[in-house]
Amino acid sequence: MVRIIPSSVFIKDPVDVWNKEQTIGLAEHAVRVHAPAIPFDRRGEIILWDDYESPTQKYVSILGAGTINRSNDTSKFGDFSTKIVTGSTLHDNSAIYYYTSDYRDSKIGAQISFASADSTYSIWIVIRHYDGTNLRDYALEYEKSSGELSVFSDGTKYTLSPAVEYKASINNWGTLKFVIDIVNNENVRALFFRKEFDLSSHPEPKSISSMPTEEPRLYIKFYYQAEEAAAKTGYLDNFILTENEPA
Repeated sequence: MVRIIPSSVFIKDPVDVWNKEQTIGLAEHAVRVHAPAIPFDRRGEIILWDDYESPTQKYVSILGAGTINRSNDTSKFGDFSTKIVTGSTLHDNSAIYYYTSDYRDSKIGAQISFASADSTYSIWIVIRHYDGTNLRDYALEYEKSSGELSVFSDGTKYTLSPAVEYKASINNWGTLKFVIDIVNNENVRALFFRKEFDLSSHPEPKSISSMPTEEPRLYIKFYYQAEEAAAKTGYLDNFILTENEPA
């Protein structure tokens, strides 16, 4: 009679730059082989990504007076990124957004890499969650001219400290990651360059509307906005959405 001995072998990565130890199973490892590179922060399980290499558009555009196009001017990985050009009026913005129903009620992370040679613009990550009754917006903003990273909660803007400096260049890619808890309706953390910000002390977002006839879903929006009356150009690449983010 053959006795089957359970295996105790598992895949284990070195401690990462955030001092987190990563252990993943074969299923997750297989997914990551086909997913885009995730050199910034590996926490969470990937459920959606876009590297803009395919001409098939996977996002929905929200246009102001500017344009949104796939571009080979620059890219973080591969040959293409998404190029956003704003209109020439103050606070003109355009956005791309994704939505999905393929997620678990857990901590959700959204990250995007961006590059820009301009100096007076802001970039936003907005995660909108509808749970079947309540609609909530979780928002993170980076403003280049001041270097301020801010989280919006209970209708109030909270500026995080310290400021984050970014070298303006279409070849210098910076990554923003925003993690929220849709079970407890809480902000969790923000990551940008070498800094990690604890958002747990900030108030939870309030419900902004009620739509009881709609289905639960997530929207993930990325806005690029002019902060002066002149057209601004930014590039986005390597969008990744994760679930089951750790605390």
